[in-house]
Amino acid sequence: FFKLLSRGYRAMKRRNFSLRTIGRCTAIIVILALVILLLQVYNVFLLYQMERKGFVPDAGDQHRTLFNLHMPWILWENSNDFKNPKVQLKSGTQVGLFNALPEDKSGTYKIRQFYVRPVNGKNRISDRDVTLITQCSPNNLHHLLEMADRWQGPISIAVFAPGHFAHLSHRYIYELRACSPTLKANASFHMVYPKAHLPPDSEFMYVPISHHEPCQLVKQRSQIIPGINYALMELPYPNNLLRNVARKDIHSQFIFLVDIDTIPSRGLHSQFNSYASTFRLYDSSNALEAVVYVVPVFEMQVDKPIPDTKRELVEAVRSGIARQFYMTRCFKCHSPTDYNKWMSVHPAHNPSLQPLYTVEWREAYEPFYIGRKSVPDYDERFRQYGFNRISQVCELNMAGYRFAILDHAFLVHKGFKVKEEFHAAKDAENARNRGIYQTFKADMKLKYPNSKRSCD
Repeated sequence: FFKLLSRGYRAMKRRNFSLRTIGRCTAIIVILALVILLLQVYNVFLLYQMERKGFVPDAGDQHRTLFNLHMPWILWENSNDFKNPKVQLKSGTQVGLFNALPEDKSGTYKIRQFYVRPVNGKNRISDRDVTLITQCSPNNLHHLLEMADRWQGPISIAVFAPGHFAHLSHRYIYELRACSPTLKANASFHMVYPKAHLPPDSEFMYVPISHHEPCQLVKQRSQIIPGINYALMELPYPNNLLRNVARKDIHSQFIFLVDIDTIPSRGLHSQFNSYASTFRLYDSSNALEAVVYVVPVFEMQVDKPIPDTKRELVEAVRSGIARQFYMTRCFKCHSPTDYNKWMSVHPAHNPSLQPLYTVEWREAYEPFYIGRKSVPDYDERFRQYGFNRISQVCELNMAGYRFAILDHAFLVHKGFKVKEEFHAAKDAENARNRGIYQTFKADMKLKYPNSKRSCD
């Protein structure tokens, strides 16, 4: 720069420019140089601030380019909530982290149990309680905000996190916990990684700082991740493995296993605990009782608010904005619950949760229910769509369980289930799992040779 300035000065002198003119030009050049220098300094400062807040994606990380706008990250710091890796280099990278994790029975997945624990940990949860169990991929984690608000009790979630989706899951878990003190106080998170698509170790070098985005923005951002549970990275979604991971090692005596996009009636957690205490379900003398408490599930127009009470729900059904779950896609999957009978019982002004009647198992029945944590595991051979819950309910029937329908308890799925909502491979997956189901039924006959019931 100064060399160019010197050349310009000599050129102006040869052309007989006055010293005053030369001085003015020099001053202008110097001012411009200072402005450029200040802009460069400011640019470096902005880049530093953007990098600190996560605006600048790391090289080679395509998902951060798409999704980490406005996301703050720093290197791993002390945290009681996030499970720190046991093996670390001084640089922060981790060695053998995934090799040390346990695998599923098939050897296909790595499992990280209690990746995030509730703020107050296990000591806060009594065994005289019921834990809501669910599973999802990161694009559905946003449902937890409403679920936690309405449940107000312990929740256990297993998250399917292939490749860089582990990074997204970590981020959304943190931000959702920051948005919801209830979720932070009550929810345990577990991670399941396919061995063929393990996350880079560098994914676990980042942890969020205290700043976080508005909750509505967090919710909107998690919904734009391409793909759904059954169509994520074209990997088979291990729904039954995830269910088993989420229910493993929980402290409560009862579990309530639901899909991530079904929202419970408000206060159901405390209502069931009151019922269980009143009728001494938590006493050891009743521990072997073979009964599950079915919670009727409905679907309703996506733009309508979820009812808080049975009275409001019945009115919604009568007005046509709500209906039986899977009404047009698999009527027999939930019809044994007998929705007409459930709705015909007039809701009391001061309702108390209790069994209303019992029903017999019928083919393809797949209710959502509250049951003891000793209920049979889900068969992990079932992946993707079809027969994954049907098979477990079939085993409940073979094992002699009764199905008691709860009054004043319900679940709601926002949006009517229609053909266009399902992923393209649904029918092919259903056919594949139907074949596995035939094998499963034969296995049940061997497992329960003295049972007078069958799954046919």
